[in-house]
Amino acid sequence: MSMRSRLRRGLKGTDPAPVTALVVLVFVVLTLSLAPAACSGGEVTTVSEATTSSTASPVTSSPPPVSSTPETTVTTAVTVPVPPGSDGGASPATAVAEAVASSVVDIAVADAQGRQLGIGSGVIYSEDGVIVTNDHVVVAGNDQPAPQVTVTIATGESLPAQVVGRDPISDLAVLRVERDDLPAAEFLEDLSQLKVGDYAIAIGTPLGLEGTVTLGIISAFKREIMVPGTPGATDFIQTDAAISPGNSGGALLDARGRVIGINAAGLQPQSGAQNIGFAIPADLVVFVVEQILQQGEVRYGYMGVQSSPLTPDLREQLGLASDLQGVVIIGVGPGSPAALAGLRQGDVITAIGGQPVSSSGSLFSVLRRTPPGEQAELNLVRGGQEITLVITMGERPSL
Repeated sequence: MSMRSRLRRGLKGTDPAPVTALVVLVFVVLTLSLAPAACSGGEVTTVSEATTSSTASPVTSSPPPVSSTPETTVTTAVTVPVPPGSDGGASPATAVAEAVASSVVDIAVADAQGRQLGIGSGVIYSEDGVIVTNDHVVVAGNDQPAPQVTVTIATGESLPAQVVGRDPISDLAVLRVERDDLPAAEFLEDLSQLKVGDYAIAIGTPLGLEGTVTLGIISAFKREIMVPGTPGATDFIQTDAAISPGNSGGALLDARGRVIGINAAGLQPQSGAQNIGFAIPADLVVFVVEQILQQGEVRYGYMGVQSSPLTPDLREQLGLASDLQGVVIIGVGPGSPAALAGLRQGDVITAIGGQPVSSSGSLFSVLRRTPPGEQAELNLVRGGQEITLVITMGERPSL
């Protein structure tokens, strides 16, 4: 912010006689003074904070009084609070980038003829060559893994990668390269340690610009967004750290350099958005990667229902309390686990296995963490009455 100091003297509203005397006096003084000193170009220097440049502008007010000593402009320094952990010059992203940037890789996919199909990012999951990225980064147009996947590590070395497994539901994929000395990142599974407003640092390869670091904050948790090819993505971390095409599969980190999410999507400026990006939370990432490594696939619990948010209109139609949280069952698949458990259209699910359900997204989130074959208690409201059922989870069909 610029601070400008201008000397102005107004004579409006003063007594005419003194004004006349003053004008005569000023005229005499100016006449007797040296011409070069009185005609210095009619300019005033504008002093700006934190800059070394100045801007000259014509003086439009009354002539300043003549002084035998140069005029001095005095400014007051503004002290900016220094963020915790900063030396006043380095941002919180500096140390994180230095420590973790080598754990983020570039990914290029190509067809059988070697023609590039796309680029993205990935994060080294373990030193023995396991890398996690987005599923949409490694697929070709036919929803199959691209014939050629190449990973470029921080040293500049390019390595052929094998797609170990994919999970289109979570939009995650696991790759492996033939190395056993890679710098693995640390994944934070307990996201309860984080709060909205905490720093968030994104590292990836937006538009092919490898090693790009952007700084923002955690804007929200448990965002539900629609991602093409998935049944409805949930639990996303929202951030204002810039996430652009090519950032997909890269790391979203906290101020301690721990991976809190895998960057997956960002609303582009043409949608009217400004710095709205989304990352798959690290606890889900670890869950998916471990299942793929152990059994080659991810198995999710399945009920076989269609659900809808509990809107004010539905509350009124069903005679429900205005503060009741849950989802309304609008369809039950014949022979599905839900049908076998006795669920009906119009039931309102409020909890599964003791975990609250407040939206279709949170329902899917609970099912994601409930393995097939496991029994769970369902808390429902039916006809204004609270009831409890027990369901044996099935296995979600492949997309």
